[in-house]
Amino acid sequence: DIQRLSHLVDGFLVGSALMAKPNISLAVSELVYGKIKVCGVTNVEQAQLIASYPVSYLGFIFAPNSKRFVTIETALAITQQLKHQFVGVFVDHPLEQVVDYAHKLSLTAVQLHGQESESYIKKLRELIPPNCEIWKTLPVDIDNSDSISNDVAKLQRQIDAGILSRILLDCKVGALTGGTGQTFDWRLLDNIKVKSTLMLAGGVSSQNIKAASYVGVGVIDLNSGVEDAPGHKTREQLDALFALLRA
Repeated sequence: DIQRLSHLVDGFLVGSALMAKPNISLAVSELVYGKIKVCGVTNVEQAQLIASYPVSYLGFIFAPNSKRFVTIETALAITQQLKHQFVGVFVDHPLEQVVDYAHKLSLTAVQLHGQESESYIKKLRELIPPNCEIWKTLPVDIDNSDSISNDVAKLQRQIDAGILSRILLDCKVGALTGGTGQTFDWRLLDNIKVKSTLMLAGGVSSQNIKAASYVGVGVIDLNSGVEDAPGHKTREQLDALFALLRA
């Protein structure tokens, strides 16, 4: 509503939409900036830096082959020092490990970035805390991405069934299904009418954040676009990005 009407009016009166939220401060930030996730948190100092911005979610990557891999011990140290919403990223991990981490870290969501089957996801839904969401990644092939509407519709049925909560769209380059730092053609989403359950990832930075915000997805996922090295987010890049979102 704000994006649609802000060029016509100078201010908005918001009441019950905020007061009904359990965390009013976070709700105000999301109203102004949208829902933003910063993934690839690697240590306490980085987590504190990122949490000082209007970020909805901080993400831990538990894939051992990732340059931003963190151990459960590091993740625990962060969650014990910071009160925030944390997401764990898993790639074809054993079900028991995902369940264990979800409980130990009190994760807001588990993000599945591999080839996890529908039966795996259903079983996971039964074992993780009821308030922990499941997000599933849908890789978009940069070389063959004519239409993703059908793939989104298939996963949307799992959302409608109460199994999944969000679908993360990330750019696939060759065998890499995420962390590529590249974008796919966001116009491919134009035919999807309801995008509130979608998340946009892959190469989002201050260079394209304004365009990303107008795609209309529910969450924008940041990682390499606010880094000067893998796993090291910088204040300068975060400042620039959130200043553009605020404007």
